[in-house]
Amino acid sequence: MILKNISGKIYLTLAAGLIISGIFTTGSGQPNIRTETEEHSATAVNVKSYTPIATPDARFSIKNFNFVRRFDSGGLGEFLDVVFDIDNNTQDEMNFFVYVLAFYETDAVIRTGGNYVPYPTWRNYDPDAYNFLTHYISISPADVTDDKIWNEEDPDFWRFKKIHERITNHATTLENVPVFHPPYWKYLAYIYANKSSGLPVKLFGNKSPSEEESFSTNYVAPTAEEMKKKMHPGVVNHKYTINYAKRKTFVQTHHHSPFRPKYVFFNRVAVIIYDADKIKKAEEQSGRELKPGEDKIESMVFKRTFTVPKNLKNI
Repeated sequence: MILKNISGKIYLTLAAGLIISGIFTTGSGQPNIRTETEEHSATAVNVKSYTPIATPDARFSIKNFNFVRRFDSGGLGEFLDVVFDIDNNTQDEMNFFVYVLAFYETDAVIRTGGNYVPYPTWRNYDPDAYNFLTHYISISPADVTDDKIWNEEDPDFWRFKKIHERITNHATTLENVPVFHPPYWKYLAYIYANKSSGLPVKLFGNKSPSEEESFSTNYVAPTAEEMKKKMHPGVVNHKYTINYAKRKTFVQTHHHSPFRPKYVFFNRVAVIIYDADKIKKAEEQSGRELKPGEDKIESMVFKRTFTVPKNLKNI
């Protein structure tokens, strides 16, 4: 492109700038995979109708988050225990549905030392830093298979497959790249469409729980034969342990990370909690127009994402 100013002088500066910019962008090996205005689709739910903002509720408090890393008794891997308390600030009973996700994710930036053409340092925004690949995930109360979240008809599947293939086939990638699963935000969309499938958790009020109500778990003890062989393969299916008390509930979720080639542990945890009563009210509200002065009910009462400490010791 050649531009001429008012005085008749010819300038090639703009043309040269555009050409040079094109060379750097094309040669970076990292195409602009996602634009800021791109709208995602989800097989489970239309993301446009998904509101990922939790509504605070002063009736209860969720606190004392802790992470425990330990070997499983079957010798097949490790567990990450996510522990937290729910305190009742009222005298009334409350019911919740809880989802806890533990996963290992990486961004799409290629950081190998021999990367021939790295992303230009003069460009502040690197789209690959905002594309996160989930390589392994464990969900309490139950794992969700990929086909419930996306399939080959979902454009997001092909977009992330392309990202994974670009990293795997890059000239400087000398090790196998772990498989990929739907990104975290796709799981959030699925959960939003399946709120009542979460882990049912009760918060007692002034009335203390009975002995039968004070404990809940899906743990299955080893059989006599397994005890004899000192093996317990079924322990990998242990997903939760809940202790109930007067105005307080102690929640533990258990996430198994099996030993595998190039083993890595979880680096992210997400806790999402829905109010069971608000779910019913929101469903009733969604079937009609809002009354004058009526606010839209949001049943999500807590959502928080944690980074698992890198120095988390195994016990």
